[in-house]
Amino acid sequence: MAETYFALARSAAGSCRFEDEGIIGCRSELDHPAANFAIVARPTLGSIVGLFQNGPRTAYVMPTDQSGSVIQMMRGSGFKEGSPLSLLFMRRPEGGVDLDLETVTGFSDRYDHTMFLARQFFSSSGGSFCNDISTMTAHAERCELLRLSGKLGSIAGAMVVQTGNSLGLYNITVSPENRHSGLGSELVRSLVGIAASRGCTATLQCNDSLVPWYERLGFRKYGEIVMMRR
Repeated sequence: MAETYFALARSAAGSCRFEDEGIIGCRSELDHPAANFAIVARPTLGSIVGLFQNGPRTAYVMPTDQSGSVIQMMRGSGFKEGSPLSLLFMRRPEGGVDLDLETVTGFSDRYDHTMFLARQFFSSSGGSFCNDISTMTAHAERCELLRLSGKLGSIAGAMVVQTGNSLGLYNITVSPENRHSGLGSELVRSLVGIAASRGCTATLQCNDSLVPWYERLGFRKYGEIVMMRR
């Protein structure tokens, strides 16, 4: 997950990586949580205080044996806790449905497709939020954009990022008018097939409400990321 965030953030103006005890993150000129964030694992109280005083407003606490105490320290330092995201994996994925997904290339097409994905996930955040993340993604070549097209454009798609032998699946979405048809399951199985063809473990993040659905498709939950904001 961390490397995916950095792959996106590198395309933001003035992007730079920073580190402190148990914390890595990114700052940039763009005031957006995809380009200004911290990833927290096993910090000290001093590094948490420093993050609150000088760091980005958004921090993600990774699942470790110290997660509970880290969250308590961050609350005590002034951070507010948001909703958790469940982390799921499929360690030995098998070949799945072939949906003939198209790899989207070229800045304009990548921007348009990312806007399609972003509108499904961030519709309540406003147009500028979606525009910023779409622009970053269109520039981030490590982020592969996959699309299933219909007569009027994208009807389903996702973003995938490979790091070593792990393939992260992100922004998996189906257009509203094509939901409840089994297409979502076919899309996930197709993405799993891509992971299998590369010999990768498939990983993803989702809200708790979607965990049972992904588990029926073969994924297993191994932890939670908790977002903290100052």
